[in-house]
Amino acid sequence: MKNSNTLLMSCVLASLFTASAFAQDTKEAAAVAEAQPAPAALSWAEMDKDSNGSLSKDEATANKSLAEIFDQADGDANGQLSGDEYRSYLAANPSVQTSKK
Repeated sequence: MKNSNTLLMSCVLASLFTASAFAQDTKEAAAVAEAQPAPAALSWAEMDKDSNGSLSKDEATANKSLAEIFDQADGDANGQLSGDEYRSYLAANPSVQTSKK
């Protein structure tokens, strides 16, 4: 009987330590993931897949924040965002935060 109690207690302690080790591994993995730098924002040229100097709405989806303001920034509403339109929009809306390179 004494051996069964010792075995039972050993199993309980082993499971507690194992659970604790898994929790620690998860915390360490989360810390490493948070420490990784965010991917660099794409440059205008990198987003401009057809190299015409302007971004289509589809091309702008590569940058979430740019895609969100695309319609407001497209001053002439032609479906193409030029660099000048983008700079004008940012100058008129200084509180807008977009990732730019």
